[in-house]
Amino acid sequence: MPLVVIFEPQTLIAQATVFLLSRFHSTLWAADLATLEALLAQKPDIVLLPHRPPDFQALTCLGNLRLLHPSQALITVDACGPDFLCDALDLGLGGLLTTTATPEQLYCAIRSLLAGGQFIQPELLRQAFSARGTAPNPITLLSSREVAVLRAAMQGRSNREMAAAMNLSISTVKSHLRSAYQKLGVTDRAAACAKALEWNLLDS
Repeated sequence: MPLVVIFEPQTLIAQATVFLLSRFHSTLWAADLATLEALLAQKPDIVLLPHRPPDFQALTCLGNLRLLHPSQALITVDACGPDFLCDALDLGLGGLLTTTATPEQLYCAIRSLLAGGQFIQPELLRQAFSARGTAPNPITLLSSREVAVLRAAMQGRSNREMAAAMNLSISTVKSHLRSAYQKLGVTDRAAACAKALEWNLLDS
């Protein structure tokens, strides 16, 4: 069972998050950085971190945690500006969620990271690009695997056929599709294919 470590000094938030995740994952909670460092020695699959400036700067913390690769980190934020988003992407961060993310979005983000993908909640994309005055194109934030499974889906291939062609498990293919749906703001394969056609994904 995947191991998720939650770093959260606020007890009530931590307890609620542990309750949500513990049904599907082994979950450990660290209330301070010393405990977090100790738990990282257990080599967790994912670490959930809050970003609450000025008290706690998540990206700075990532640079100081030797045992945590940025791709394993899932950061929660109240808001996201373009500079923070660019810094997070440049660092190779695994995922970004709002503090008001739904349980489904949290589960989807974790599934995406466990499958080797990346998850950026669409609301954060809109905030960041709105501050910059440009419109986001979620296609640019899809992982190469997510693009590949979308292209295959547009060609009418089943999950089983995609899994065999890409040497992946069927559950991994499904995880990539769910993550792509979230990033595109859709809920099914037909709508995702329509979005991909709208942005000329097959020609990219």
